[in-house]
Amino acid sequence: MPLADFSNANNWLDEVKLAFPNAEDAEEESASADAIIRGALADVFPDNINLWTNETPLVPPQEAVPELIREVAAMLMAAFFYQKKYSEESNRSFNYGVQLEQRAMRILKGLRDGTIVLGDIDIINSLGLLEADYLPNDTTIVTPEMNDLVGPKQGEPLRFFEMGKVF
Repeated sequence: MPLADFSNANNWLDEVKLAFPNAEDAEEESASADAIIRGALADVFPDNINLWTNETPLVPPQEAVPELIREVAAMLMAAFFYQKKYSEESNRSFNYGVQLEQRAMRILKGLRDGTIVLGDIDIINSLGLLEADYLPNDTTIVTPEMNDLVGPKQGEPLRFFEMGKVF
């Protein structure tokens, strides 16, 4: 289940000079891009990433590949293809393929550190945690078992902070 197909990658290439003619010719670059993306994001989207597919129609529980992930995969595919074709250029730091790969990797880094979010998916929370699962929270009160606490009395809120309060 590739995250992007050859036509997505061709959007990042000059189709006059260099383009993937078909899906078979893009398999190696697609596999490499998918491995990098899935490896980088497996712990960020553990419940979603193995459901993402670029295939149509979707068969539940499959999910469509988020648009940004498809673009990152396409960028990496194009970058790998470009670098393979023009690997003999002497100044690699200004190479379009290298710059495209760096851009894709910056996006993956942003997804990992939370500075970039995927807006077109619902994140599955397999643990089902809610605010009430974190203690203390805004609904926690002092119970009879806590009578030896210094400070709040039975029935009073047991909190020294509030979940919604910004410091």
